[in-house]
Amino acid sequence: MTKKAIIIEDQPILWDYAKSCIEKHFEVIAYCATTEEAEAVFKKEKIDFVWLDCYLGEMLESYQGLKQSGLILASWIKNHFPLTKILLFTASTELSLLKQAQELQLEGIALGAKYLKDKSIILEGINEIVDGKHWICPNLIQNFEMELFSKITVFELSILIATIYGKQAAQIAEELNTTRKTVNNALYRIKQKLEIDPYASRDQFLESCKEKLRGAVSINSYFSITEFISMQAVAEQLISPIISQLRDGQFIKQRLKN
Repeated sequence: MTKKAIIIEDQPILWDYAKSCIEKHFEVIAYCATTEEAEAVFKKEKIDFVWLDCYLGEMLESYQGLKQSGLILASWIKNHFPLTKILLFTASTELSLLKQAQELQLEGIALGAKYLKDKSIILEGINEIVDGKHWICPNLIQNFEMELFSKITVFELSILIATIYGKQAAQIAEELNTTRKTVNNALYRIKQKLEIDPYASRDQFLESCKEKLRGAVSINSYFSITEFISMQAVAEQLISPIISQLRDGQFIKQRLKN
């Protein structure tokens, strides 16, 4: 018996691409651009697989922007048709979507996937989903090196972020109510902790930081998302306020423990 699939994507230009990725395993019986269209199909047909975009161009009632209508629809599908497999395929790279997708027990997650040129990555993922596995697009969150960055103190992190924002040591020292020597010493410690040449120039240092973030710890297991998201949540809670305050100069004349 042929298994059926629908493609839920508000950009018709991607319909053929999606079909070409799943037609080996499923017969595509409908293309939907809205949650309403998708729900109508589900009420008529037994659907085995859904290719789902996260943002379907549907606006929040508060007019504050797009809503994550794809995830809302995914929740509805899982509540009413729990055996239907879902691949969340989206241009968004919001890591918070990983947590939501895992909570819904979606079988496949591909953030930023609309920018992928290598279709074989998606084809491999479809195969794994069909085989009953949970799959995350590997080259999206692969090699995120968090362990080295976890060694950096809040004071050092503040200096690192300020440096990334283009501030010089003297300016950072003034804003953090410390000395230029202390700032330079902190940058030296950061280089040590991140295993970067202590004599690297500013540009080399920042480039190395970027490479470290592309990093060395693969997250290739669906169930390791929780640990990753936990670290990400801590990082966001810690880093975001610091970024905002540094950008707005709110740390001027304040002293952080180093």
